[in-house]
Amino acid sequence: MYDILTIEEIIKIIKKTKIELMFTPVWLPGINDEDIRVIIKRGKELKIPVAIQKYEEYKYSRKVKKIKKVNYYKFYKQLREWEKEFRIKLIYKAEDLNVTRARNLPLVFDIGEKINAEIKAVGWMENQMIAAAKNRCITVAECKKKIGDKVNIKITENKSNIYLAEMI
Repeated sequence: MYDILTIEEIIKIIKKTKIELMFTPVWLPGINDEDIRVIIKRGKELKIPVAIQKYEEYKYSRKVKKIKKVNYYKFYKQLREWEKEFRIKLIYKAEDLNVTRARNLPLVFDIGEKINAEIKAVGWMENQMIAAAKNRCITVAECKKKIGDKVNIKITENKSNIYLAEMI
């Protein structure tokens, strides 16, 4: 839940600056349909672009129960309907947002590689810490060490330069 009055005040402050503001809510079909409609209306009133995100589930993402999952065809169909209803742009391409693809950083750890790293921060899941080594962050599962501790870990995943590890 968000305090709408605080959000409105922040919007007023941002609109007085050169910061580009965009509403980017995640649509949870069957759960926040009416909230999305309110956000679209408010964005149009305030001349703030609205880019609605599709709800997706990933291995480590937060899962929403009782959601009506939709495929990309249905997602874009709904966006086109809202575009017609509210007469506002909701479907964006990378070039509309001045987004360009960056080259990937080289992988520095192989799966199964054992390394020594330093704990730098608490992760967002229980018993998870963020370690650092070779100028990369590594998410360490089932870690109860403290910030600043040195740990021996084994890399378990390295997909898309997101490193996951376990204690050894």
